[in-house]
Amino acid sequence: MVKNQFTLFDTEPLSGDINALDGLFQASNRYCNSQAYYELLQFIAKFSRYSPYNCFLLHMQNPNVTHVATPNQWHKRFKRRVKPDAKPMIILAPMGPVLFVYDLVDTDGPKLPAHWDKPFRTKGELSPSVWKNTVSNCKRDHILIAEKESSFLHAGAAIRLRPNSMIKVDRKIFPAKCEIQINKYLSITSKYSILVHELAHIHCGHLGNDKDEWWPERLHLTKQQRELEAESVVYLVCQRQGIQTRSAEYLAGYTKDKNALPLISLHLVLKIATYIESMGKCLLPKRKMK
Repeated sequence: MVKNQFTLFDTEPLSGDINALDGLFQASNRYCNSQAYYELLQFIAKFSRYSPYNCFLLHMQNPNVTHVATPNQWHKRFKRRVKPDAKPMIILAPMGPVLFVYDLVDTDGPKLPAHWDKPFRTKGELSPSVWKNTVSNCKRDHILIAEKESSFLHAGAAIRLRPNSMIKVDRKIFPAKCEIQINKYLSITSKYSILVHELAHIHCGHLGNDKDEWWPERLHLTKQQRELEAESVVYLVCQRQGIQTRSAEYLAGYTKDKNALPLISLHLVLKIATYIESMGKCLLPKRKMK
């Protein structure tokens, strides 16, 4: 049985009933097929300055949006004013309920600075600190990262370990729930994309959970459902950092026939993408054990 809530370190207000968001997503005619879903992911990937969930909200309200800000932000940062007849859009506030924001086309005033002309610009390379922080935060989740000597045909895998497993790492005993194996001969960018993929499987509950319930238990999903969720997370996390991966090929190939979208959890895809992004930014606080 899938539980509606689970504990993750939220950098965005994404907690709540999974069925509420997924029900909205599945009921929307706009996202009734896989092609529309891929276009949604492409939209979210472009807006790296906003959380994945807020990008979804913006797309629901206006798929042609370019850059948004509150009236105060428009005036304070750019000396622009919102037009009297402009229609606001709603997003979630970092420390509160909601914010009312307006698109650039709904404002008047001076031109934006040069560096704001391309709000979707990305760096195109992985910062070493992102890899280092993500690996360090895996220890927080009791996930062991093991770089293995493997052939070019084997990229990586996630393995559920026995309960209360203790692994020796760098002469220290390490409590581990799962192990992620990664081919040591890959580039750091490839290693990161594999790490994100396997983390997505773990945090989406594809390997099950335990008494701590740090992620849900969703062992009932088909392989197609599991891979679509994991590849969606990889696409969002990596594309928002300007990293090209094979997830784009997978999703593009899957959606080319405009087939019906399998029953997946958009809530978890957005939540886990946000969480993995946060893992690369800084060291997160320790988990609470049950």
